[in-house]
Amino acid sequence: MAPYVPLPDMTPLPEQVYLATVVQDLLAGCFIGTLLAMTLYGISLQQMHHYFRTYKQDPAWTKLTVLSVLLIETAMVILDIYFLYMSLISQFGFVKTVISGGGVFAANRALTGATATIVQIFFAWRVYVLSRQYIVPAVIVLLSFVGFGGCLALTVVLAHSRYDAYDMFEREAYIWAVSTVAADVVITTAMVWTLSRRKTGYQGSDDQVDKIIKLTLQTGALCTTWAIIDLALFAAMGRRNSGHLAFQVTIPKLYALSLMATLNSRKSPSAAAVIPRSSLTHRDAPIASVALNNARNRSLVTESADSTSIRDQDMEEISLDAVNPFAGEKRGRDSFQQPLTLRKA
Repeated sequence: MAPYVPLPDMTPLPEQVYLATVVQDLLAGCFIGTLLAMTLYGISLQQMHHYFRTYKQDPAWTKLTVLSVLLIETAMVILDIYFLYMSLISQFGFVKTVISGGGVFAANRALTGATATIVQIFFAWRVYVLSRQYIVPAVIVLLSFVGFGGCLALTVVLAHSRYDAYDMFEREAYIWAVSTVAADVVITTAMVWTLSRRKTGYQGSDDQVDKIIKLTLQTGALCTTWAIIDLALFAAMGRRNSGHLAFQVTIPKLYALSLMATLNSRKSPSAAAVIPRSSLTHRDAPIASVALNNARNRSLVTESADSTSIRDQDMEEISLDAVNPFAGEKRGRDSFQQPLTLRKA
């Protein structure tokens, strides 16, 4: 019978306990956020692929905006994976590596700010196209650049400090987070308010405007809520753990999806939204007649119509061009009014 050999003492050393605590506090949020970010990145790739295949006639600057966001998001995913690999595999056990990731983790903060700034400026331009007013878009751009400046300052500080040195980067983090949230709130509010004023009383065009308002609320509210949760968690638990990183790492992916949802919600150049006769009530006929006559006066009618009054039974269908503020044409206040085309049987 083999002699009894006592097992070695398996009690973890104080250094091991400290390392496990550091890894859990500093990397748990980043790990969960990276998994979510990779999922959202895959959705973004599909949306961007659809955009480049469908809207080939979009202006070059719009395509460049989408391409810039794609490159930034790709770089962020690569850096996130590399940071986790370095901290949890190749350099695991070295506390210094875990609490100071160097330029890798810091660079991702700069890229996050870059994505937010690009998308927010895009929506600031969209607000300007709708309203033809400079004040609100200027406020959005100002808040966006303030947030980006705070993000760059945070990047510099993080590159030369430890993640648990909360006091060293607290101010820069708040400047970035608060400015980003403020810009998102202004964008969502301005878009909804401006679009609400575009309603003409004609059911077809009003339905299109309502759809855009709903899309704006869905995408804008999601980004805003996500950023507010990140800010709240950072303020409440930033000194103890990095749980807020689960939200912060995914914020740029939500910005990318918001941009692509806005661009891809338009109708393709080869399609037109047609309202059949059955969807027009008797009450809509005089409204459509007035809208058609006004459109003719503005040279928006693409086909000639009889000078006689238009009756409900004369209207086979009305073709509405999809709302498109991205066409690069300066349409002024009429950019969201739908050109009507009368097609006679």
